[in-house]
Order: sequence, then C-alpha cells, then structure tokens
Amino acid sequence: MIKKLIIKKLGINGEGIGYLNRKIVFVPGALPKELVLIKLTSIKTNFYTAKLIKIIKSSPFRVKPIDGQLATLTGGLELSHLRYDQQLIWKRKIIQQALRKFHPKNYQQIKIFETIGMDDPYFYRNKLQFTTKQINNRLCAGLYQNNSHKLIPIKKISTQNPITMDSLNKVVDILNRYHIKAYDEKIDKGILRNIVLRSSNIDQKIQLTFITNVSKIPNVKNIIKDINREIPNIISIYQNINSQKTPLIWGDKTEKLFGTNYIQEKILNYNFLVSPRSFLQLNPVQTEKLYTITKQLINDSFNNLLDAYSGIGTLGISLANKFKQVKGIETIPEAVKDANLNAQQNYINNAQFYCGTVENLLPDFISKNWFPDVLIVDPPRSGIDKKLIQLINKLDLKQFIYISCNPATFARDLTYLNNYKVKNIQPIDMFPQTPNVELVANINKCD
Repeated sequence: MIKKLIIKKLGINGEGIGYLNRKIVFVPGALPKELVLIKLTSIKTNFYTAKLIKIIKSSPFRVKPIDGQLATLTGGLELSHLRYDQQLIWKRKIIQQALRKFHPKNYQQIKIFETIGMDDPYFYRNKLQFTTKQINNRLCAGLYQNNSHKLIPIKKISTQNPITMDSLNKVVDILNRYHIKAYDEKIDKGILRNIVLRSSNIDQKIQLTFITNVSKIPNVKNIIKDINREIPNIISIYQNINSQKTPLIWGDKTEKLFGTNYIQEKILNYNFLVSPRSFLQLNPVQTEKLYTITKQLINDSFNNLLDAYSGIGTLGISLANKFKQVKGIETIPEAVKDANLNAQQNYINNAQFYCGTVENLLPDFISKNWFPDVLIVDPPRSGIDKKLIQLINKLDLKQFIYISCNPATFARDLTYLNNYKVKNIQPIDMFPQTPNVELVANINKCD
C-alpha cells in the first residue's frame, strides 16, 4: 500500500514519525517536515511501519550520507542523513522527552545543557565487532541488514577508525587464504563467529580477537605469522571460544594466541591496560570530555567514592586524587583484574576494585563501616538494578552522579529515587550519526 505522509517528528531510534488513520507510522530515513511517499510494510494494532519510497518535499537539514546506500541498510548510521548540528539538538530533545514521559520529581526544573558534540563527527570508534558469514564460498565480515539475518559485508564505514577497518580487511584476506570457514548457526558448523578489533588512540596499536565455535583454529600458526608480517600494528591476538547456540557474542573462555596481554590507552593523563573483554568507552575523544565534566562536578574533597559499574577503573582512577579512598565494583572478573592493575601502574594507592554486583557488595562495605560520600553510576542500557536504587535511597550521599547511555531507563530510575532530585544534565554525543546519546546528571539529596 503506497501512501503520502507528512513527517511530524523523529522517534527515539531516529526514524521519522507521521500519522495515518490516527495511527502512528514509523518511517526510517525520513525527517521532520518532509512530505514523503511510503510503502506500508507492517500493520499492527497501534502503529504502522513503512519503507521510504520517495521524498517529495525535502527537509533543509537533510544531507547526503557519506556511506551512501550502506546508511540505509545497517544499524549505526541511523541519523547520518541529518545535518550534524541538528543531530545535537535532537539528542537534547530525546532527554527532554524521556523526562516528560516518566515525569520524575522536579523534572520541569531540571536544567539540560546543550549537547557537546565533536569537531569531526566521523571515524571515531576505537572498536569493531563484526559478524562473519560465507558468501559465495568466501569468508566475509560485516553487519546484519536491518530487521534481517542477512550479512552486509563492510570494507569501510564512516563511524569506524580507518586503521581498524584496514586491519579487518587484511585479516579477512589472510583467513580466506587458509580457507577458514564462518560459523553457520543453521547447521551448527563452521569455525569463526566474529572478529573483534580494538585500537589504541595513543599509538594506534591493535588488539585482535577471534570468536570461534571451536577450540582450535586450523593453520593458526601460519595465520598469526602472516598477520605479523602484513599487519604489524596488531600486537595482541586472542581467541574467545563460544560453542553455545546463543545470540550472545562472547563465550566464557578466552586464550591469548600471540603478543602482549594488553593494549594501552590514555585518559586524562592516566595510562590504562585494556584486555579483550574489558569495557572501555568506544569514542576516545568524547570520553575525555565526559570524564572532565564528571571531575568538574565534584567541586570539593570527600572521603569515599563508590564507582559502580567500574569497568577497568578508568573513571575511579581519574578521580582518585579527590578522595581518601575509592572503591569500584564490576561484574566481569577480567575487568576487575585490569582495574586493580591500572591503579598500580598509575601509582594510585587509594583505589581498590571488587568483582560482584553493587547491590550485593555495598551492604558488605556498609557493615564494615565504610560509607560512600559520592556515588557514580554508569550502568548498562537497562539502567540501575532496583535493589541498588533501594540502597541509594537509604544512603546519605553528599553527591550522586548518574552517567547514562539510555535516557529512557535513566528517567525511569529517577522516579524511584525518592530522596534525590536532579540539578542539571549534560548531554554528550558519544556516537555521532546514531540516535544514541550519553548524559551526565548531577543529582543532590532532597532538602
């Protein structure tokens, strides 16, 4: 069914939104105030989804994506057709919409600053995680096409550091040289599931991880030898084994095949060792801005900082000179090991990192008479665990900083924080060309 439609606004996933027969219509690739020709692709009880056929009247803010057709095929480029200054304005609005939807305490008085963007909003990602498939009897690496299980091979993409893409292409050529087959989930056979590459912003060295369905990679010694000769920037090669039928990418077992245990990164003049499974922000330029803003919010000296969801300790270590003691909590054992090592190598003697969940470990700290003055949370997209929110409500925090990559779960969590109110929010664009926005919220205890 072909229809004309006026686009009224953008949805939270960057899609255009219009209305047909009093039902909402989602149109990926369309922009507000555009008149478009659409084809309905799905009819649900409360909404339609549609494919953009033609733009009859174009938005003045529409630009041509530098990735061409790829921008419409895969995720990670959903806003690349929107002029960058307008992306930043829209990302601030997404936070406003989330607050209006959940209307937490005092939400109309919360000051939201303008989104901090990038001077050059391209080629910023320091990590790629591509799926592999056999296409025409050749191993290919790329991303799935939107709403499908069809792999789009990718040689170049504007959001990725070019050195990782160049290295990926060479790695794939080497693997094909030795006839390494991609894992096929339909028949549960094959070797390679994913290729993960992470680059260091300070020296452009690369860590490579093969995620495999099997414990042994055929011709692995020759593969490593060729990588050493042809891609000298790769200084660390790992294999992660995931033989389960699961949508999860990483398995439990990771082994080093070659090179260094870590690559190194620098944030705010602190050096960090990074292992394959450790979390590190994907945009090094914006990460420095994020941490600088967080540091500026803590305008006094305090005794104790609790760094919840602490990863490899980057934030806790960067703030350690403002506190007598820092404790960090993280669920991934490898990251905790990295965090404590990072504290040592930066000569930080007042920081210790623990493996577990915050809701389980914090009560133990409190039972030993250790209370946080300042709490920083940087949870996954799902937000803060409800048990932790209950604990936070009982704490007498001098300051509470909530870093979020999901305005919806952030706004939802605020509704449960009965004893706290948000003073201000700083949006930061960690992922240009995408609908994602990071925010730093300065939260105080209610008077």
